[in-house]
Amino acid sequence: MARRTSTDSERSREGLALPLEAFSDRARTEGLSTFKEPELDLETSPDWFHEGQRRAWNSKARTVAVIAGAQSGKTVLGPWWLIREMQRCGPGDYAIVGPTITLIERKAIPEFAEVFCRTLGLGTYRSTDHRFVLSEEGAMKLFGKPDASLTVFIGYATKPDSLESATYKAIWADEAGQSDFQRGSWEALDRRRLVHQARALITTTPYSWNWLKTDLLDRAETLGTDIEVINFATTANPRVNPAEVERARRVLPDWRFAMMYEGKFTRPAGMVYADFRRDTHTVPRFEIPQDWQRFMGVDFGSRNTAAVWVALDPQNGIHYVTRTYHDAGQSPQDHVRRWRHDEPEPLRVGGAPSEGDWREGFAEAGAPIQRPAIAAPEVQIARVRALFAERKLLIFDDLERLIRELESLSYCVNSDGDPLPEIERESTFHRHAALRYACTLLALGEEAKKIERAHRFPPGKKA
Repeated sequence: MARRTSTDSERSREGLALPLEAFSDRARTEGLSTFKEPELDLETSPDWFHEGQRRAWNSKARTVAVIAGAQSGKTVLGPWWLIREMQRCGPGDYAIVGPTITLIERKAIPEFAEVFCRTLGLGTYRSTDHRFVLSEEGAMKLFGKPDASLTVFIGYATKPDSLESATYKAIWADEAGQSDFQRGSWEALDRRRLVHQARALITTTPYSWNWLKTDLLDRAETLGTDIEVINFATTANPRVNPAEVERARRVLPDWRFAMMYEGKFTRPAGMVYADFRRDTHTVPRFEIPQDWQRFMGVDFGSRNTAAVWVALDPQNGIHYVTRTYHDAGQSPQDHVRRWRHDEPEPLRVGGAPSEGDWREGFAEAGAPIQRPAIAAPEVQIARVRALFAERKLLIFDDLERLIRELESLSYCVNSDGDPLPEIERESTFHRHAALRYACTLLALGEEAKKIERAHRFPPGKKA
């Protein structure tokens, strides 16, 4: 099966993936005297693949996103798909990436070793430096020449910087829906595949409403053939007992069953802003009149200082979030210089009650910041909710990072799927923190005041 991105002759010139029947022509043009037909023809899928796995196998998209239920057979697809890409793309570097090294050692590495090392006999796994290496015998099987060099690197997505040092010909990202698989890690992997127009396979269960949903899958339609989303349920795997799935259906909340067993993204019960909608709470950017009042919220931090700017339309009382800011390792003076714009001075607020030193530092830099009148984060969040509910707070639709934070912020849940008072990874949502500070300055209508009073405490916490 030839890939869709270029013709066979173009791919021969580029040294990229070729269908198996083109190997003889390639050998003649490259003068490979030791070349003979590869022993393996990996274009045909294993006969035990179920219908959902075959759809993923046959996809011609550059990014194939398999979003499926637990134990549905998504991970066992990965090794076969990646090894087929190796035969198509030739010697070079490839990658298997998981959320953490612990998780990838639990499932993806054993599955790949079973196929690469034992079933096909292509090479060995070096546990000391976490990589699979092609042997001479494996090179003959895969490419028809013994001197082909190929390495499969194992990476983990907790630290995006660790993924920046290679140029890959194909990537398998397993369990990318886990919270430890950061957005920055996917962006780093995406950069690593530019040279070879490398394909990527994502295999995951939708564990939470995160960047994978908002940044990638929601854009699938606009990206066209660049990405294909393939969904199948746990019951697609013929080895799964349907009675066990039905038992889970009876004991789990609907939203959690849909995610875990049907592979469908749903808004969990723990979503902080479950009622936030892009079509309702975002608007196209427009020029803000100079006479509109400005507000600014600031979240302090030596590594992560964030800010949002809000403008008030005096005619209808609607507040518009117009700008965001996030930077690290700067002094208050440096931050203030970056904030300066040709617009009216805003009224600033930010920080926890204990962060007086930060407020003092910014005041000395020429940007006084007052202490929030509402100190409790859960009450600040209630005010943001109230403003959204009354549609008195709207966000410019190009402020993508803030919008993504609002869409993915969620409370932790217990084993029964019930929300807990703590917010999951709250310290990483810096723009949201700046927004909730800013909203302590914004006036509420009577209806919004009622909403705020009704939501002063998050789910699972009593007043």
